[in-house]
Amino acid sequence: MLQALTLRGIEVPGDVALLGYDDIDFAQSAGVPLTCIRRTRADIVSVAVDLWSRGR
Repeated sequence: MLQALTLRGIEVPGDVALLGYDDIDFAQSAGVPLTCIRRTRADIVSVAVDLWSRGR
């Protein structure tokens, strides 16, 4: 994604914000600083159970 944006002349983070998920290794070596989100399986399961129980 970062490469595609850069090739089109779109500046990251100037023109668009780019966010990573699951703390990808690429984020540490990217030419621009990237923010990444890390969620544990326990967090995901907890949210899923909460959402399921609200729908009942």
